[in-house]
Amino acid sequence: MATYKRVDGDYTIKSLLNNGKITLDAPTVTVAGNLSIEGNVAITGSFVTNQIQSGTSNVNISGAGAPVVFGVNGVGNVLVVNSNSANLTGIMNVSG
Repeated sequence: MATYKRVDGDYTIKSLLNNGKITLDAPTVTVAGNLSIEGNVAITGSFVTNQIQSGTSNVNISGAGAPVVFGVNGVGNVLVVNSNSANLTGIMNVSG
């Protein structure tokens, strides 16, 4: 295992072996561009994002205090949830 410490400025890692592991010990980590992860992700603490997307379905939060908008299979606004209401487009089934 190798340890690299950069005191000042940016540090760029061009490539790792298939079994390589990166530990980032910093208050903030920024990824410029897309980040693809194969396998599972475990997050401790907060995860800050404005959209989670899988294929043509998504969950979108446009800003602080904004509604949470669910789109399913390319259809937007299927479910819109805000602090005092929830609006559903389509049929709702409730159990329990």
